[in-house]
Amino acid sequence: AADGSSLVIVDGRVTDGRVGRFLVTRIGARGHTIYSRAYRYEPEPVPQSIADSLIKPVTAQVPFAESHIRLPDSLPPISAAVVHTEGSVWLRRGEREFANVDWLVLDPRGSITGRLNLPITFQQPYVANGKVWAVILDELDVPYLVRFGINEGN
Repeated sequence: AADGSSLVIVDGRVTDGRVGRFLVTRIGARGHTIYSRAYRYEPEPVPQSIADSLIKPVTAQVPFAESHIRLPDSLPPISAAVVHTEGSVWLRRGEREFANVDWLVLDPRGSITGRLNLPITFQQPYVANGKVWAVILDELDVPYLVRFGINEGN
């Protein structure tokens, strides 16, 4: 958390080709485990464009390297984590190539309280007093600060 009250560790592992699990562990400032919970997800294959963007720069320098490069079969389950001072944890799924990304919102005890599908330009959410503040980039990458209200139960 930004205030130093806890640390969140996300460990993602695909258990088989179709079903995955990632583990979220929250540790308090004194080293005690606040929670450690596993969440299921559906693994997304690594798009060829992302694989190419990783492999081509290497093979341009070392042509024989391609046969030795091993990429994972799927994208990581979580691409960002944001811990808020009120205790919620926002976990971002998705990569730059997609128009929207999913956010999984956990309460202070690790229970899922929301799932959001937001534009890829939605960055660094901050939650306070029933509002979500975030930076959104327009098509020219100009940042805007926006505020959303939170409707409970919707």
